[in-house]
Amino acid sequence: MKEEIIEINNFKKVFNEIRNMGYVRAINNNNSGIGLTFESLFGKEVDSFPLPDFQNTIEIKTKLAFSTKPVHLFTLTPDGNDFIEVKRLYENYGYYSKNKDSKVFNGTINANKLQKIGLNYYFSLKVNYKEEKIILLVYDCNKQLIDNTTYWTFVKLENALLRKLKYLALIQVWSTQKNGIKYYKYFKYNIYKYSNFYNFLNLVDKGIIYINFSIDTYKDEKRYGQIHDHGTTFNINKNDLEQLFFQIY
Repeated sequence: MKEEIIEINNFKKVFNEIRNMGYVRAINNNNSGIGLTFESLFGKEVDSFPLPDFQNTIEIKTKLAFSTKPVHLFTLTPDGNDFIEVKRLYENYGYYSKNKDSKVFNGTINANKLQKIGLNYYFSLKVNYKEEKIILLVYDCNKQLIDNTTYWTFVKLENALLRKLKYLALIQVWSTQKNGIKYYKYFKYNIYKYSNFYNFLNLVDKGIIYINFSIDTYKDEKRYGQIHDHGTTFNINKNDLEQLFFQIY
């Protein structure tokens, strides 16, 4: 705990230094630039490790001040009967969207209602406490259950939470643009401490925490047509953060 307090104080010091810079030029003009720019300012290199961003202690989330986009908590690929379960989902339930020359499987799914994705299928989640799994339920166009073989185990979910989100810093950001180049000003933060796994499951059960699939295919020549899984994310709205975390700063 003492080491964590030291890292939190280090973060506060680093943030104040970045805030005093005012508007800084984004490292790219993409949506990813808001977070990558902040990370570059304290020396973090781009990686895909499932560890917190700041000194392996604090996960950083950057949000435009008035954005209503959800907070992505973590990414976790589901399990199932197939070796690559997301490939099975894509092949069985993917659909051709407008102006797409190949199938996609994109959609937000929660536990308190059926969500239609594509033309023929509905989806929802079920927290199964007996089997200790969150299960993806798939229904046909008549809303008859046809598939319940995709799941996330409680063990993997809890490990992902403890590994990635013991502490979370939500940073508020202003944005401007000059000559087609984006600039960001990181002006405020709140730090949260994760509560417990029971709260997480309860929030999934209520539909407050939900998942998002984003699967399509590669377009580059080398991998053209191969399935591209952008990650299955567990999300929560910013205003609901204090149902999963305690605000400590």
